[in-house]
Amino acid sequence: MRHVLLVGGGSPLPQRIRSLRDPVRTSVMVRNRNFGDVPEPGENVRVLGMRDEAPAEEWVRTAAAIHECDPFDGIGAFAEGDQDKAAAIAAKLGLRFHAVRTVESVYDKLRMRERLAAAGVETVPAVAVESADDVRAFARQVGYPVIVKPRTGTGSAGVVAVRAEPDVAEAVDWAVGTGVHGNRLVMAEPLLTGRELTVEAFSEDGVHRLVGTTQKSRSPRHYVDVGHWMPATLRTDETDLVWSHVARMLDALEIGYGPTHTELILTGAGPRVVETHIRCAGDHLPLLAQDVRGVDLYELTARQVAGERVLPVLDQQLANPATGGAAVWYAAPAARGVLVSVDNLAEAQALEGVRAIEVLVPQGSDFDGIRVSDSFGRVVGCRAVGPDGERAAQYAREALAALVFAVRCTVTDNDFD
Repeated sequence: MRHVLLVGGGSPLPQRIRSLRDPVRTSVMVRNRNFGDVPEPGENVRVLGMRDEAPAEEWVRTAAAIHECDPFDGIGAFAEGDQDKAAAIAAKLGLRFHAVRTVESVYDKLRMRERLAAAGVETVPAVAVESADDVRAFARQVGYPVIVKPRTGTGSAGVVAVRAEPDVAEAVDWAVGTGVHGNRLVMAEPLLTGRELTVEAFSEDGVHRLVGTTQKSRSPRHYVDVGHWMPATLRTDETDLVWSHVARMLDALEIGYGPTHTELILTGAGPRVVETHIRCAGDHLPLLAQDVRGVDLYELTARQVAGERVLPVLDQQLANPATGGAAVWYAAPAARGVLVSVDNLAEAQALEGVRAIEVLVPQGSDFDGIRVSDSFGRVVGCRAVGPDGERAAQYAREALAALVFAVRCTVTDNDFD
């Protein structure tokens, strides 16, 4: 029976791996603070909690000690945070995973920019930022607006558009995360304009396959994802251009296997990458791919990590024509306070095209719908299907508009001028 080491938590994939036709044993290594995110811990051979500040070498030595007495046949890491540890372990034990330099380039968006420029894929000016003066100097070169954001991180946390010089200091404070996100490494780059897209792809042995293109809607200041629809509203030649660009990016970063989720903007000068991830997408985008293309990215990932060759299966699925469109949309009431309830859920769920509605904030939680500054501030989401992606997005928005939010707001002193 194959033995797979899973690094990190917070993913439904471990259960998928253990439920495959050919049985697989799993061991887990996870940071202590994420120990509670391990699904079905008792179903694993072992679950090891690593101290939060442990360096990669400590993870490698611990994994090597287990490998000596109970060898691993494969390794998987399905979320940001500890994929760098998985890469170091895989390199030491001779297991298939992304190279350390690949993970570093995916994690660090400035390093990604440098590697893509060196490979001739694209050139987007970008600089490391240590102070507001660095942003001002950069803006004098490229002009406003510019984006200031953490070099690492997910969920749009710390991302802000700076449209004029007076906004620079606040933007840097926000990106650095003074008392908020705690990001120390910050960068600046021009604000790219155009249609915002994501590409879901899957690779094996250096061969890449396009699974789907998704178009997204974002908030104007902090670039929080508001909604996605698949397929994106693109002509065939635009889809070909986008996919060719993403395939070149994957090669340049030496991403040769597994799922990838790439965010990009189709500018007037062509596609430009915003960031890429060596995992399945969030925001239920794999479910959109399953609705439209009949491709289960979670299943393919589980089978590949367990040692199967899955590209022939994927090619068979992609040979089938796409069926309609799918979308997911998010909302938060324009209020600040405590969420008491979300009502009218059954009525909204019964509307045309609606597949699922999910309340993302527990009842009784504080929330701020006035300033949603990252993906974790969204209150409710709806997934829908339709004859095309845009119609599916319309169905999702209509369902969200039918919901009723009860919020307990804090009363403060006001001067009524």
